[in-house]
Amino acid sequence: MLYADERGKVYDHPYYRMAGFSGNYPAKINARDLIRLPGFSKLFYIPDCPPIGIDPATGKPEVVELVKVGGRIQKCFAVAAFLEPGFVRSHLPAVDYSRKTYVLPMWGYTAVGFRDNEYYTTGFRIEYNRTWDPKNYDDTNLLKCIERYKKDIGRGPLVEHLTNCAANNHCFAAKNLFFRRWEAPIPVSRYCNARCLGCISLQPDDACRESQERISFRPGL
Repeated sequence: MLYADERGKVYDHPYYRMAGFSGNYPAKINARDLIRLPGFSKLFYIPDCPPIGIDPATGKPEVVELVKVGGRIQKCFAVAAFLEPGFVRSHLPAVDYSRKTYVLPMWGYTAVGFRDNEYYTTGFRIEYNRTWDPKNYDDTNLLKCIERYKKDIGRGPLVEHLTNCAANNHCFAAKNLFFRRWEAPIPVSRYCNARCLGCISLQPDDACRESQERISFRPGL
């Protein structure tokens, strides 16, 4: 089982085993559920929320609030993985959310653990597309490409909006615009009539948070 300290530093617990949520309930993770964490995945920690682990002596899930490290007692916070494109998660992270006072943005939080000096997660690959492979999105030259694009094309509100998408939201499609390759997004409307339940750009209430912003202006032709 992984946990994080108050600064977000990640550790593997010396006793408790990894668990995952299947729906709203903790479940024991079997070896067949696990794959090595894909190399370009991310780790998150969830502040104020302790992890739920499996006690190997009883096989039962338990909330793990504290751990003793080097004679010092410290709080435990849950850890989750965000998988790279092309993978589907099978289990949510096992977390006690009862003390959470904030709303998490809508990311693909996935159960993650540690074994034999490697991270493992619960998921499987469904496709591979090199144009969405993170190794083809080296940000080293992104800011230079953005400035070059603005110098060549201009600095209108649409370009500034997509700059935020590329540099802050890390949208691969927006990065393609500035890398001048493959497919890139061109927002054309402030509105949408789909009303998707999991919309990532607009949520009508505080039940969850959108993870990016819609345009607030009318794009010019």
